[in-house]
Amino acid sequence: MSSLLVTRSFRPVGDRRSAVGVATRRARAALLARLGRTPTETEALLIERAASLQVNLMALHKRIADGADGAAADDEFIRGAARLAELLALLGVNSKAKEQSS
Repeated sequence: MSSLLVTRSFRPVGDRRSAVGVATRRARAALLARLGRTPTETEALLIERAASLQVNLMALHKRIADGADGAAADDEFIRGAARLAELLALLGVNSKAKEQSS
């Protein structure tokens, strides 16, 4: 395996300066703040996945709102939102509405 291939395989997905990189970093920071403590290794992996999924859902939502995609995009968004809810539940991160009602 070439060293270039190995180097590329361990780089973070996306450029940290791009809009996607900035949005992912903000989503990660928000999730870490909601967790309120240093995450375990498993929680850190879940946070990375949840942050990435949030950014993907935001992009998909924009495409749907712009009318570029049809019913398949709606289904994809619903599945992604359900998966994000599962990840947040695994992290023990509740919605603000649930916290306020407690």
